[in-house]
Amino acid sequence: MPTAPLLLTLRIAAWRVRHALRAVALALLVLIGVQVAVPAPPSTSAVVVTARSVRAGSPLTQADLRTVDLAPAPEGAARTVDELLGRTLVVDAPSGLPVVDDLLAGARFDLDPPPGTVLLPLPLGDAGLGAVLRPGDRVDVVTTVTDEAGPRTEVLAERALVVDVRESEDAALAGTFATSTGTSAPQITVAVEPEAGRRLAAGAGQAPLGAVLVP
Repeated sequence: MPTAPLLLTLRIAAWRVRHALRAVALALLVLIGVQVAVPAPPSTSAVVVTARSVRAGSPLTQADLRTVDLAPAPEGAARTVDELLGRTLVVDAPSGLPVVDDLLAGARFDLDPPPGTVLLPLPLGDAGLGAVLRPGDRVDVVTTVTDEAGPRTEVLAERALVVDVRESEDAALAGTFATSTGTSAPQITVAVEPEAGRRLAAGAGQAPLGAVLVP
């Protein structure tokens, strides 16, 4: 077969369309460069937002909330509707507002205090209590007083509701109520009736406090 004329014909055809081939190659290079330069779309996360305007203090219901995909998700945003049901907002919220921790009543503590109670942070004299107590526990807060008959235990508050447990962040309190092992005492926040709160406030700075877990 006469291959030489065929090869010559192909070379002539390629030479004639060289500009078109060069343009196609350049277009492919530009397309590849654009795809590399354009960043990938940001990943989205499911975030709970208000489905309608919600008044502050109103318990959140299923009808008040919906889930949308946002990128980026706001810090502290709720991810599921169920975790918010029954919670309340501290401010009026318009429709479409992401529900974050700072908008929720009781977000400062692990447990919402009952209405009509006051909150008091109390450093305890026993470091082991921090590992035992949990938000929701009820405790009798006690202290040791000394009179003519000698030392005795005095109950400052009965069945105080523990709403928060953490290590003491106050260096002065930690030093005052340090345990015998040298570790800083835990600090609990309790919700009590106002009268009991006054007794606790008066007794907290006088002697280390103890807590007795009660049913």
